[in-house]
Amino acid sequence: TAVRLEGSGPGKTEAWYILEADAGARLVLGLKAGVDRTGLSEALEKGQVESVLRGVEVHASEAYYVHAGLLHAIGPGVTLFEIQQNVDLTYRFYDWGRVDDQERPRELHVSKAMEALDASPGEVEPFYGLSYKKEGMRITALAAGRYFALERWEIENEWDGHMSGSRFEVLTVMAGVGRLEAAGSEEVVELTQGQTILLPAALGDYRILESSGLILLRSFVPDLEADVFRPLKGLGFSPGEIQKLAGRRRPNDLSVFS
Repeated sequence: TAVRLEGSGPGKTEAWYILEADAGARLVLGLKAGVDRTGLSEALEKGQVESVLRGVEVHASEAYYVHAGLLHAIGPGVTLFEIQQNVDLTYRFYDWGRVDDQERPRELHVSKAMEALDASPGEVEPFYGLSYKKEGMRITALAAGRYFALERWEIENEWDGHMSGSRFEVLTVMAGVGRLEAAGSEEVVELTQGQTILLPAALGDYRILESSGLILLRSFVPDLEADVFRPLKGLGFSPGEIQKLAGRRRPNDLSVFS
């Protein structure tokens, strides 16, 4: 659709991990049951868009895979981490009446949004990840598709890692403190909450040490079979469980390995 409408693409798939949520806080994920493009168009004309949007109450530690074409918005009272396909393309059909400091509304793209909309994506449910123990940490796989993978790392004491040269990775500190050292370098990176660290592909060996309650999110572009499906299957997770990492669409990016 992006190629047809823009001459470039595709885009854009993303995943959300809920860090904090007030009581009753919601995401918008799709349309209410029984509402199609016609129903959405009628609601737009009547100024009743919010009445046809599907609100999902959310809680901390939930993950949501937001595939391209899924109507979505983040409600008030939600703090989340977002990882997305590397595409700067958004179609906005409604903006809650917001304006900037010059009293100007943001641009809307109603016609294109209607064309790109997946009007029947099925129920979007929270996913709590696939958790397992590895020496020195607990890992929870939260999302994985052709564009990105996202994991939650709970470092127990120290962790020895290695960058093989095939890709970079990104670590974001959710909680706790620690230090990161690379082999052959005297530089020490202090790890504190809210900080994001880029690990270059050519970094080689590195170590995370002297950690206290350290929780990280790791983001990277995976080889889905070698990095995701095969290791998780070897740990005893079923193909059906592993497929949930790439959302509720069937088939999805992980279905081919079943």
